[in-house]
Amino acid sequence: MEDNSKENESKNSEKTMMEERNKQIDVRKDGKRRIQPVFCGTTTADPMTSLSSEGKKTVAPPPAKRKALAPAVPAKKGEVDLEDSSDSDDDDEEEEEDMEISDIESVRNKKRKVPATTSQPMLALDLKKPALRPMEPKSLKTQEGTVLMEAPEQQPKLSQHVVDRKGMFVEIDNRWKHGGVETTQIKLIKKKQQTAENEDDMMDGERRVNHECLWMAVLGSPVIIVAANKHNVVLGCGDKCLRVYRTFCGTHIVSLRLDSLPVLIGVTEHAAYALTENGRLSTWNLKLGKAVVTRQPLFDCVEASTDNSLISADVSETGVPLIVFSNGSIFTFNVSLSCWIQAITTNVLGRLTSPISDAQLSCSNGTTNSAGPLVRLLKRMRKQATAPGVAPQVVKAVKESQLEQLLHCAEQLGNPQDYQTMLMLYVETLCEGGSEKKLKNILNDLSRSGAPMQVCGLRRSALYDDVTRMIKLKQPAIAARIVAGVAASTTTKSLF
Repeated sequence: MEDNSKENESKNSEKTMMEERNKQIDVRKDGKRRIQPVFCGTTTADPMTSLSSEGKKTVAPPPAKRKALAPAVPAKKGEVDLEDSSDSDDDDEEEEEDMEISDIESVRNKKRKVPATTSQPMLALDLKKPALRPMEPKSLKTQEGTVLMEAPEQQPKLSQHVVDRKGMFVEIDNRWKHGGVETTQIKLIKKKQQTAENEDDMMDGERRVNHECLWMAVLGSPVIIVAANKHNVVLGCGDKCLRVYRTFCGTHIVSLRLDSLPVLIGVTEHAAYALTENGRLSTWNLKLGKAVVTRQPLFDCVEASTDNSLISADVSETGVPLIVFSNGSIFTFNVSLSCWIQAITTNVLGRLTSPISDAQLSCSNGTTNSAGPLVRLLKRMRKQATAPGVAPQVVKAVKESQLEQLLHCAEQLGNPQDYQTMLMLYVETLCEGGSEKKLKNILNDLSRSGAPMQVCGLRRSALYDDVTRMIKLKQPAIAARIVAGVAASTTTKSLF
């Protein structure tokens, strides 16, 4: 009986304790709960105080509610919290909440101490590494039959490497001051690495670089773009002029007036080109001192749409341009007919024929080391897959027409590698299709009396032998008929 009574008393006390605890629970806005004690413990310094005074405790009024987002400050070691309850359960829960809050604050403090950037410190070696960026295509704005392009911004200083000359640079200073006058200075610098005799003379474990000025020129107008090779230095200036200097001595050759500011300039051997803001292209053969293309508009090559852009522009050694657009079209210029000619384009016809593989372009001329500008462009072009169900006759007709167009373009450019590659690839395609009349036409053209001895720097007799050899290898029956006929006609013409 006594045990039952004790259990009932303990249950009643626990029940009353839970009711009091529910009254003390304060629910915050952020979802956390905190128990507010309803009484305070008292301390006294008098050891002789009677224990009977414990029954005369006065209940203190409940404290005011704290702010919802204010975290509790944990008690330090050795201090007594006057608001702690004598109940062990209350102490455990308060200690757990205080520990959680202190952990959250410590994590926040650690996050604040972490630096915002994680970049590594830049070393001296990193400053010497060149920052290479891909060439951005030049956008073309077509408007009423014209093309508008943006000229490059004027820079205080420019530096351009001289092609085929190691360690040679053209340095441009557009804010060079001398005698109180601000002008533009052009210098050809040759950088040489000098090995130090003593280890103390070494700078950061690297060799010293000496700058030798080969020649200097001064201009009255700023330079906005520059190109240079081992023969010539070409400067595009802000006064709409293109100035050309000899690379080895700095002699001023010519100053060419353009229609607007230059956007792109380039030089290949003794040929140079300039593309202006108005979208007009001009090329020159500096060795012969004559113009090849004179202010030809690019609008004739592009459609009147806003999605066209210029990928690259180049010029052959004879001054014939080679232009590539973002739609995959490649154009060159026919000097005799004075008009643009299209070499190739990525249109619907590409789905009706087989693409030209890189292996065919590399092996057609018998060598894999040399390749002309046209062959390099064809290798970089996107290959179109042949549509299913195309008849072989259609594939043959489109492929032959495509190669004839490329052969004519290679002849206009005058590059021997391009012409030989296109010629042998064209002959190989004709042999596979059995086009006897076209093969005979090629042999007649190469053996024509009165024609120049060379085409694109290659002897006609050597090309004739190469074509005949391939025909005999691929189509012996056709070779037996057309070779004898061409030889007989050539002999008859030579007699008269």
